[in-house]
Parts: sequence; C-alpha cells; structure tokens
Amino acid sequence: MSRFGSKLITFHPAPGANVNALIDVIPVIAALVSVSAIHGPRHGLIGMLGAMGGLSGKQSPPRTRLRILLGVGVALMISQTIGISLSSFPVLLPAALGIWSFVMIFVWNALHLGPPGPLNVLFAAALASYYAAEGMTYADIMPATAASFLLAAATSMIVILVNPVRPARRAVSKAMEAVDLYANPEQDATPADLARLRSEAHNSVHAAWWILNDGVWPQDPRALGRPWMYRLWKRMSMAWEGLRADLLSAHITLTTTLHAQSFPSAEASDMRANVRYTPMGRPPWRYLLRTSLERGSRPLMVALRAATGVLVAAMAMEIVPFGRPYWAVLSVLIIVQMDFTRADMTVRAVLRVIGTSIGLLGYLAIMLVQPTPWMRIGIVAVALWTMNALIPRQYGIASIFITIFALMMLPISGEQQALTVAVARIEETVVGLVTAIGVIHVVGKRAPVLLVRSQYRRTLRSLMPVLRDLESGMSTTVTGMEHRNEMVHELIQASAVLSATRPDSPEILKNWSLVDRAVTEFGYDVLAHCWHLGDRPVRWARRISSEITLLLASLPPVNDQRVDPARVKSMVEEIHHQLPPMKAC
Repeated sequence: MSRFGSKLITFHPAPGANVNALIDVIPVIAALVSVSAIHGPRHGLIGMLGAMGGLSGKQSPPRTRLRILLGVGVALMISQTIGISLSSFPVLLPAALGIWSFVMIFVWNALHLGPPGPLNVLFAAALASYYAAEGMTYADIMPATAASFLLAAATSMIVILVNPVRPARRAVSKAMEAVDLYANPEQDATPADLARLRSEAHNSVHAAWWILNDGVWPQDPRALGRPWMYRLWKRMSMAWEGLRADLLSAHITLTTTLHAQSFPSAEASDMRANVRYTPMGRPPWRYLLRTSLERGSRPLMVALRAATGVLVAAMAMEIVPFGRPYWAVLSVLIIVQMDFTRADMTVRAVLRVIGTSIGLLGYLAIMLVQPTPWMRIGIVAVALWTMNALIPRQYGIASIFITIFALMMLPISGEQQALTVAVARIEETVVGLVTAIGVIHVVGKRAPVLLVRSQYRRTLRSLMPVLRDLESGMSTTVTGMEHRNEMVHELIQASAVLSATRPDSPEILKNWSLVDRAVTEFGYDVLAHCWHLGDRPVRWARRISSEITLLLASLPPVNDQRVDPARVKSMVEEIHHQLPPMKAC
C-alpha cells in the first residue's frame, strides 16, 4: 500500500514538457480562435475535438503524419455520425460505441501510429450523442468539427515543416548513442549487460529506420510544377541523405559488433555491401494487422479491454437514473485505452477521481464569474496548455485541468445549470472509473501470460521464413529482407512485451527473462548468419526450421495455462546450438 500511495503523489521530472505542450497547443488554439472568429465561440468550442484530432501523429515525419491525419479526419466524421445518429436510439448506443472503440484502438495499436492515441476520435462519438440529445443537429456539429480539424491539421503541418527532419534527427541521434554503448561497453559489463545493450541498439536502429524510411518523399516534385515544393523537397532530401549516412554508419557498426560477438573466431566480413539492402523499419501494414489479430497479441488485448469497458460503462449509464454516457465513456477510455500495467492504470483511475472532483470545484468557481464566450475561449486555451504540460509530470493535477477544459466546451450558462452538470459529472466519473478498475482487474487478469506466450511463439515463428531464405539462398532478395525485418521487429516486441507485463505477474513471469535471452541470442545469431552468408544457400537451415516447428507443436495452445520457462529455454538453446560455426558455413 505504501508503494501504491507513493505513486499517487509522485511528481515525475519532464524536461521540455512546457515547450512541447506549447508546440502541441498552437495548432489547436489557432483552430479554436479562427472558427470562433468566423462562426462564433459556440461553434469554436463544439469543434474542439476536431482541433485536438489535428495533433495526431505528432511524433511522425511530415509524410507519415499527412497519411495519419487523413485517416483521423475520416474517423472523426464517422465517430460523430455514429454519435448523432444513435442519440435517438440509446439502446443501440453502448454496442456501437464498444464496437467502434475496439476497431479504432486495435488499428491504432496494430499499426503503431503513436501518440496521442485515438482517445479524441472515440470521445467525439460519445460527445456528439450528448450534443444531439441537447437538440443540436448535423449542421451544428460536423461543420464545426471538420473546420477545426482542417485548420489545426494545416497549422500543425506548417509547424512541422519549419523543421521537417526533427523527428528523424532525434531518432537517428538516439540510435547512434545506443550503438556506441553496445559497440564500446564498459570493461566490467556482464553478458546480461551486453544482451540488454544489444537489444536497445537494435530497437533504436529499427525505430530510426522506421521513421527515416516513412519520411522520405519518393519522387521529385518538380513534375508538379510548384517551385516552393521543390525547394522544400530539396532541403529535406539533403538533410535526409545526411541522416541516412549517419544511420547507415551506426547500422554497420551494430552489425559488425553483433557478428564479432556471435562468432568471435570467424573472419570479419564486409558488412557494407549487405547493409544497404536491408529495409529495416516499419513492417508491411498487412503483416502488422495479421499478426495483431492472433490470440494473445498486445493490440488485440488492449482493444478488447477498452471495448469491454466502454460497453459496460455506456450500458450502466443507460440503466442508472442519472447522467449521460459520454462522460462515463471518457472516464473509462482515458484509463483502459493506455497500454499500462494494471497497477499503473489503477493509480491513474484514483488520480482521475481526485482530479475530477477538484476540477469540478474549479469549474463551478469559474461559472460563478459568468464568463463571456470569449473568456471561455481563453480559459479553454490556458487549461489545454496546462494539462498538456502536467500530464507527463503528475496525472492527478493534470486531471483538474482536463476536467475544466472538457466542461468549458459544453454550452452551459448559469450557476444552477453548472451545479447540476457538476453533480452529474461526479456520478458519471464514479461509474466510469469503477467500470475501468473492474475491467482492468477482471479482463486483464489473464493478460500477462497470454501476451508473453503469444509473443514468444510469434517471435520463434518469425525465424522460420528467414531460415527458409537461407536454405534457398534468397536472403538478399526483397522478400528475404522483408522476412529479416519482420524477425527483428518481433525480437524487439518480445522484450518489450515481457518488460511491460512482468510487473503485473512477477511470480509467474519471473523466469521468462531466461526465455527472452535464449530467444534473442538465437534470433540475432541467425541474423548474423544472414549478413555473413548473403545469397549462398545452406542445407542446415531446413533442419533448424523443422526443429522450431516441432518445438512450437510441443507447446500447449496459447491460453493462461502455465508453461515451464526453463523447459522452453532449454529447448530453444538446444536448437540454437545446432547452428554451425561461421567457418563451417
């Protein structure tokens, strides 16, 4: 309990949070003020969730972010259509919100679309149902949302284009630092330390190629006849080439170090000829969706948990004699859509209750002053920046300003109406967070074992196409490189899943770190063979692939049944030892 209490009051350091919050809110405030100036503050506040959607993909390079924004814009319109259409059919609303939450959260996590997540898109559906129940129409809601989204998205793209390679430069710098630590470890570094540094280096290089390859514009835009676009493209291309050269150098160092550690007795081979043909980065979207649909996958588990919470909370609000579903749905989503441990989500729920209660008092105090419409715009802007600056530091305090921000968007006037709304929000918050905590501890109880077992099965399976490519001498083909990239992606995901889930089930998962080390050692040694062999076919690869098939067949299906990690580790190591020494290749 003391540890739980300390988490409630912990204030985390967050260097640069104030500046990052300012960069985030500039597009939103620009959209809010513009729409308010043209159509009035009421429409500006109604369109706020559209403006918030314009922040999607904020850590991605411009080209990737443009695609994400297009998808989010369409999803926002679908969300509001669902909310408005079903506001007259409250019996259907819980199921619709649950299904839509599942789809959005699953796709978002499966494709690794990054922060800020799909919360604003999903809340748009619940809030639209509230607006429609208050007498607003499509003409009141959707144009304001669309205009706010377009203005915020355009402004955010302009802000990014001031320094278009910033995300890539940050990722490449992190990758170079991680590779340097791996290639030049401390003299007293243990094998476990080296394994950790190797995983961190591969993770950082993989992420940097992901961002770099996503961000490169594929063609010369002079054909479009726009000189300004050509100048921008040329400036970005020069910066991109420099970053690519730096990352390529780090990648060569990483691969050479891996080769030397995996096969210290083998002659050093020239990695430069092979590394240029390795498309490390984002696996194909079809692969990401297909593997995410497998039982026990991380995106599937998070989406199921969130959809269950939304469904239960919305149904509860239709049954109880008070409140509206939208705030309870927000309270659930803001907790369960995050990919956190059960303990962290429980802490977040408690902080949400405390912060909401204090925030409601602050909201009532503001409403006593009877702010003018433009004063409300100013309060929303201040609350927006403050909550963004505080979320990385202390979620409970941030929740105070989240509450003020959300309530100031509602078309409410007068102290009595504000008091009625505040009381209803407290009741809805309690319903939502009780639901969230219940879902976290009931639906998520079996999750750690399912996640870990599913991910390591998937990781071992990803080695098999790479081994088949080695057998046929196809490692340097486009298909072979894609298989290798998918294998590295799964190796990284395996370590990430184990690290994220172990705090929830420390006793059950305490020995799975041994499996993680065995699988990653095996996988990276297979990768080292790919670099060394190139397109030379080898016969032993078929035998290794067959052994993996037999290993997977000997394990029970993916469920919450316990599996002895020591047995799995020994089986993986037995197959690993069948890899021939490099000179024998």
